[in-house]
Amino acid sequence: MPAPAPTPVFPRPSAVWNEAIREFLRSRYGRSLSSAESEEYRRLRKGYTDALKAEISAAA
Repeated sequence: MPAPAPTPVFPRPSAVWNEAIREFLRSRYGRSLSSAESEEYRRLRKGYTDALKAEISAAA
């Protein structure tokens, strides 16, 4: 009898947002952010924070 297919594992939404933030900052290492880049960074941080709050609420 063949082994069952493994269940796919999806990353938590907060992990996806966190990686997006890390990549954003990594690509801009050593230089200051423009106004548009600062706004993008704020948007990414808000997405991460909202995802983390949702995960915490779901676990409670």
